[in-house]
Order: sequence, then structure tokens, then C-alpha cells
Amino acid sequence: MGTPSNQYLVVRKGYKHPEAAIKMENLLLRDESKFDVSVGIGNYPLRIVFAPMDEMYVTYNAMKEVLAGTKKPEELDLPGYKLLKADAENIKKVKLEPYDKMDIQYWDPNADLGAWKRLYSTLVGIAPLMEPYKKTYSLTYSQTKTMESKWATLDKMEKETFLKIIMGAAPLDTFDQFVKDWRKQGGDDILKEVAEIAQQ
Repeated sequence: MGTPSNQYLVVRKGYKHPEAAIKMENLLLRDESKFDVSVGIGNYPLRIVFAPMDEMYVTYNAMKEVLAGTKKPEELDLPGYKLLKADAENIKKVKLEPYDKMDIQYWDPNADLGAWKRLYSTLVGIAPLMEPYKKTYSLTYSQTKTMESKWATLDKMEKETFLKIIMGAAPLDTFDQFVKDWRKQGGDDILKEVAEIAQQ
């Protein structure tokens, strides 16, 4: 599971109308799915992105139900899942029959490229993560002492190693050496610190 929150909206002490900031966020949450994406709205005042941690799991299963005919788009106007109803309305524009086959030839990106990108990545890209689906919560969302000085290096090493393996620039067994290096360069200390936090 991702960090529960990494964005905050604050007003200074004594601010005359603090409720105005909350009203703006509520309007964004209510209306964002109706924005015209062709005009590229990216500078909504006080924009904080809200997305439930299980959004893709819910979307994946809901789209399967829409394609199977067991759910209708109007049944998917769920609070907090701002794109779900729009996804349900768009899925049959871009997904061709048979609906249970997800190979690229059973899709029509030209019907609506934006909808196709989102729905193809949902039904095909994340499908391997969906079965079986299990929420795994982090032991801590804070930073340990060793993370302060070593996390950036470890994170960079991980991304570079994984990219090389995926692109075929390094053999798969490079992962084994990566694990040894990661542990040696501070990973073991971080694991120990996280375990200590979990025991508290």
C-alpha cells in the first residue's frame, strides 16, 4: 500500500475563511471527472489529488462486470471513485468483442485514445496484480535514520538495476548481486530500524 497521504492543504492561523479551502477541494473532488481533458486543466487552485488506495482494484473488477453485463455505468457512481462511472461509460467504446479477450486486436484506440490508454492499462497492464489481490500495509510510512542518508542511493540503484534487467541490458541474475549490494550499502540497517518500529 502506498503512503496514506503525501499532500497537505493548510491555511495560516487566524485565516478569515478557512472553510473556503475545503469548499474548493470538495468541488474538485465532485467535478474533476467532468473536466474537459482536451484543454489540459493542470492548474486547479489548491489541487490535491485524491485517489483511494484500492482504486485500480475496484476499477478493474467494475470494468469486468460492465463487460460481462452484470453492472451498468449508472450503478458505478461511487463516492471517492471519481473516474469509475466515466470508465464504465467508455469501456465499450474502446473494447471490442469478445469482451473476455484482452489481446490488442480486441481494442480500438482510435475510438477514444484517452479512454483506451486508461482502460487498456487497467485491464491488461495491472491484471497480473489483481489475482489474488491482497492489501499489504507498510510497517511504517516514516523515514528511519539510515533512510535519511542512504535511501536516495539505494532507490537509484534499484531503479537502474531493474531497468537494465527489463531492457535486456543486464542478465536476470544481476538481481542477486543487487540484493547483496543493497543490503551492504544500508539496506540491512533500514530493515532493522523498520523492524524496531514495528515492535513498538
